[in-house]
Amino acid sequence: MKALWVIARAKLERDFAPLIALLRSDALITAEIRELLADILEGKLKFPANRPARVRTHQDHLLMALRVRQLASDRPTKAARADAAKEFGVTERTIKTAARELKEYEKRFGPYDPDPLRELNELKRAFGITDEKK
Repeated sequence: MKALWVIARAKLERDFAPLIALLRSDALITAEIRELLADILEGKLKFPANRPARVRTHQDHLLMALRVRQLASDRPTKAARADAAKEFGVTERTIKTAARELKEYEKRFGPYDPDPLRELNELKRAFGITDEKK
């Protein structure tokens, strides 16, 4: 299972840190990992011209948008955006992008509920994961 995760991170997010950590550990390397390394060294692993956004970027944007909402409850939205930008060390344009992403998310899926347990249970249901031990 870990090998699949390492491969997915390398191919989809261009994140080679898990692969490097695996190589430096004393863990056995699977055939899939060997194949990935060969593809990387031979230059066969191709990436799209535009780098896809990392999962972490989406998480950061979510936090920024939620913070703007929190700040906007007692001040104008423009001031809330400026304060959030200063707080996160980003531009106001990034804050606007984050707010737009949250708005698009809520248009598709309904209001965002920051209850992590509920989100975890929804993901488990979506992927057919049960808590029962076999």
